[in-house]
Amino acid sequence: MPYIFVIYVDRIVDKATGQGCHIQYTGVRILLYAADILLLVPSVHGLQFLFFTVLLLVKKNYYNIR
Repeated sequence: MPYIFVIYVDRIVDKATGQGCHIQYTGVRILLYAADILLLVPSVHGLQFLFFTVLLLVKKNYYNIR
C-alpha cells in the first residue's frame, strides 16, 4: 500500500468541506479508490465548490494531478 499517498490524500479529505450525499443515513463527500478521487454532491454548485476546494488544497501542497 502506498502509505505516502494515503498521508497526502488524508490531508485533502480532512480539509475538504461541503455538502455531500447521503447513503444509508451516512454523509459521503469523497470516495477514494487506488489513485482515484470521486466527489459526491447533490448539486452542480456544490460540486464546483468542493472541486475548487480540493484543487486549492492540491495546489497549495504541490501535488501533481492529471
